[in-house]
Amino acid sequence: MSLDVNFNDADLDYTTFKSFGSFGHNPNGGIAGDGALDFGTYSAINWKQALTGGVGTTITQSLVFTNNNLEPYFLARTLMVMGFTNNVESHVANPTVGGGGTATSDAFQLQLFNSLTIAGEPTEYISTTLRSFIDGSNGEQKYANFAYTGTNNLRFDLTLTRTGTMTFDWGFVVTDLGTDGAGTTEVGSDTLSVTSADFAASLDGGGIYAGLRSGDQAGGLVSGLDHWSVNIN
Repeated sequence: MSLDVNFNDADLDYTTFKSFGSFGHNPNGGIAGDGALDFGTYSAINWKQALTGGVGTTITQSLVFTNNNLEPYFLARTLMVMGFTNNVESHVANPTVGGGGTATSDAFQLQLFNSLTIAGEPTEYISTTLRSFIDGSNGEQKYANFAYTGTNNLRFDLTLTRTGTMTFDWGFVVTDLGTDGAGTTEVGSDTLSVTSADFAASLDGGGIYAGLRSGDQAGGLVSGLDHWSVNIN
């Protein structure tokens, strides 16, 4: 099963997803100016259908984000989170629960930070963090930064591969699509390996969620979401 959505249509039917919060349609958003989705404060959408798989399964979640005009005075604010979780009440799936979500949540999430200043001085980079929650506890984190180019078009690809009964490799790649959306310049990436018995049991049973949510920046949280896809191989 796969999900492939272009958020160009103001009449998009959200019954496909489980959603938290409100969303707005920007008719001039998107790479071609043909519409995009804007999230309100603390909003999230999640998709679960057929997100199951055994050893060797790879699940890839991708989004094209066309508004990264981040204000430099928002120091270290979380702009957006995308990832995978076995509990729709986890941090990655429901931004209203706070922290790591429920005590039984397992989650693999990529956070995008606006870290364009340190002590008030511009540093011109965007910070990304791979963050895992196992049984609701924050696990190892890996940080990577990429130069802030000023482009409005970035693609984020988050990949989760089940390497064993309870083991996973996961990581992300950020691609600068340029002003016309045709660019292929890789500007950031990172990887991690994680062990989670509960997450594996969810993949073998009722399945997991792919989630995307806004963060806590005061305004313009996730604006210009042009495309979101989830694929299982």
